[in-house]
Amino acid sequence: MADKALDKLKTQIRKLSRRTRGHSLARVIADLKETLLGWKAYFDAAEVLSPLRDLDKWIRRRMRCYVWKQWGRRGIVS
Repeated sequence: MADKALDKLKTQIRKLSRRTRGHSLARVIADLKETLLGWKAYFDAAEVLSPLRDLDKWIRRRMRCYVWKQWGRRGIVS
C-alpha cells in the first residue's frame, strides 16, 4: 500500500473527526464507517496488515480525543 494512499485516507479521516466539528459521536462514527468501508473495498486485494493495525490505533486515538473534547472540563476538580 502506497504512503500517498494512506496520507490521503488520513486527511479524509482528519476532516471527518475534527474535534470542533460539532456532531455527535454516533454521527462521526457513521461517517467514518462509510469512508473506511469504501476504502477497504478498493484496497481489499492488497494484503497489508501492519499499516492497517497502525491506522486502527490512530483512528481509535482520534475517537478518544473526540469524546474527551465533548466531555470538556466538566467533572474535573481542580
